[in-house]
Amino acid sequence: MQSAHHLNQRLSFASATCTIRYIGPVSGTPGEWLGVEWDDARRGKHSGEHGGIKYFKCKSPLPTAASFVRPNRPADPPLGFLDALHAKYVPDVLDDGDDGAAGSHVTTAAGATAAARPKAKAIEWGGKVVEEVGFDKVRRQQALVQELRIVLLAACCVAGVTGEGRAAVERGGRPAALERIALTCPNIVELDLSRNLLESWEEVVAICRQLRRLRSLRVSGNRFASLAACRSGEGDAEAPAAFDGVNELELDELLISWEELASIAASFPTLCTLSACSNDLVRLETPFSSETITKVVLEQNSFTSISDIAPLCQLPRLQRLHLAHNSINGSATGGVVGGSGLRFSPSVTYVDLSYNAIDHWTFIDRLSTHFPGLTDLRVAHNPLYEDRHGKAAKGLGIEESFMLTLARVPGLTSLDFSSISAPERTNAELYYLSRIGKELESVAVESDQAHVLQQHPRYPALCHLHGPPTVARRPAPGSINPNSLEARLIRFEFCLVRRAGSSSSSMPPETKVQKIPRSFDIYRVKGVVGRLFGVRPLSTRLVLETGEWETGEWDPVDRAEGEGEEEEEEEEEEEDEEGSKEGEGPEGGGKEGEDDDGTVKARHERPRRGRWVRRELELPDSTRTVDFWIEGREAKVRVELR
Repeated sequence: MQSAHHLNQRLSFASATCTIRYIGPVSGTPGEWLGVEWDDARRGKHSGEHGGIKYFKCKSPLPTAASFVRPNRPADPPLGFLDALHAKYVPDVLDDGDDGAAGSHVTTAAGATAAARPKAKAIEWGGKVVEEVGFDKVRRQQALVQELRIVLLAACCVAGVTGEGRAAVERGGRPAALERIALTCPNIVELDLSRNLLESWEEVVAICRQLRRLRSLRVSGNRFASLAACRSGEGDAEAPAAFDGVNELELDELLISWEELASIAASFPTLCTLSACSNDLVRLETPFSSETITKVVLEQNSFTSISDIAPLCQLPRLQRLHLAHNSINGSATGGVVGGSGLRFSPSVTYVDLSYNAIDHWTFIDRLSTHFPGLTDLRVAHNPLYEDRHGKAAKGLGIEESFMLTLARVPGLTSLDFSSISAPERTNAELYYLSRIGKELESVAVESDQAHVLQQHPRYPALCHLHGPPTVARRPAPGSINPNSLEARLIRFEFCLVRRAGSSSSSMPPETKVQKIPRSFDIYRVKGVVGRLFGVRPLSTRLVLETGEWETGEWDPVDRAEGEGEEEEEEEEEEEDEEGSKEGEGPEGGGKEGEDDDGTVKARHERPRRGRWVRRELELPDSTRTVDFWIEGREAKVRVELR
């Protein structure tokens, strides 16, 4: 016995549509089963697998899209196009009592006359009869199907030109049905055939060929098994093009490839708006070109980068691009980082990137490169602006993120449905410049400035418009902030020298290190010294040695005439003798103070003639602060006991 079902057949059970993917037995159960994939992927129980055996594959990626049903399960009857049209738009009662029951009838385009049924039972509300006022007039207007301009037959079990499918074609009843469509509803401008039982694109072509005034077509939610007739007039050269004049096409949730979608769209010569949402598209590979398309809607797909939609760059008149509810974050795809090499037509002025995965400002900076004519942008509800709970991103407020986006993308006149005025743009750009200035202040050295500015490509343009920001650069590593506490301290190295002849003169010099504020006077410094060495503060003498440890400089000392001449002569003779000994090198001919290559050694030695002492400065007892005597951050002081 031949089965009444076939693969890819569309069925409806209690208004829940599905597609047959398998016909046959199921292991462990008696009889025959139908393996169906539900249009609502949440309705099923599995993905075509039962008992560890894979019986069929679903187009939906969800794991609960499939079920097994018995072939004898009652299904909703499929309807032809005109049957569905009359079922929805021709009411049961057309005339009221004034028109007369005898003359109440409906004449369809097929010539059939149906007697009017009795009036419907009166509506009761809370025990009271509700009077219908004005509904009869509405029904009469709807009954005039020939005047219908907008026909919405979504989820009406439309199977094609006729409800009999293949049987009608075999009996030759299809031409008559097509003629009735042309006579019954010639004025249809907008047609919605979404979520029906259409199996072949040829059925859509046949219906639309009869609607000469059609401008908008929606076929979303169907599951087409055959797209052989996706080009209008194929196989019938004399037939007028089916889609001439159609400028809006909706192909959402068909679960077909981009190649098939592009093939369908190519059969619409005057198409302006193309919608292909919820088709699980990952990347557009097939080239696509059109001289008429101005709007493309690709929402709720699986794109991760702008480079995934590269074929759309070939649309010279594209104006609006809708990419909401994808996973776009500008990651590397196809060797192009964030699609940075892509450039859409300057005619693209509106881009919707809301509800994506954008999490870094680099992507926002590149938008003006991808879309040079961009003036209207929607980018809300991304991780860059808010977390997964819908709250503002950490560290950014709503107003702050709005201003940063506005300043980074030049030319915007509208952002997230908010119109942008000239003062708002100026404020945003000045705020952005101040943020860049703070980043420049945070770098350790000026050479790191280039790395910071690489993250802000608009910085030169903004500086040209508003001037560069004031940058108080952070000191280099090891330097001291002049406003810090450490900058107000001096590191003292005190060296206590015992006086000859005292009981402790045999002890070696004692050294202590202490940081003292610059605001201390000499009396307070001596107090610190007294505590460090355990001596009386006023019995100490503080000598600031400015040459011994720093430059090794010596100062001459004046003497009275003839004073110490003998001592000086003796010292000179001793130095001459020492110099003659030092001058004898390994070869016996070296000169004093020279290396083997003849270079004079730089030695901080006491001059040979006259009396010299190391340069030093006594810090007298006074109320002057130490920064009067000391300019640097370190000082070496010799402590002597009086």
